[in-house]
Amino acid sequence: MGIHPAHISRYERNQTVPSIDVVKKFADLLEVTTDMLVYGGENEKAKDKITDNELLTMFSKAQTLSEEDRKCVKSFLKAFLFQKDMQKQLA
Repeated sequence: MGIHPAHISRYERNQTVPSIDVVKKFADLLEVTTDMLVYGGENEKAKDKITDNELLTMFSKAQTLSEEDRKCVKSFLKAFLFQKDMQKQLA
């Protein structure tokens, strides 16, 4: 890639940020998009947003269910959240 190992070490230790050209080189080398490299995949995004590990584990397990069972889980969750929203509005 033409990047000195010391520079890579600084990137890894968050001491400096690579230029967009360097990010593009890394993405090309790893055969991923720059978006994937910068922002991560969907799993990483979910892990960043869902801080409750037990809830994250439940969502992960729910993804392995059949389509019909996933629809059921979504319906339960929608109904519960709707109920909570209504309680807030009426309070």
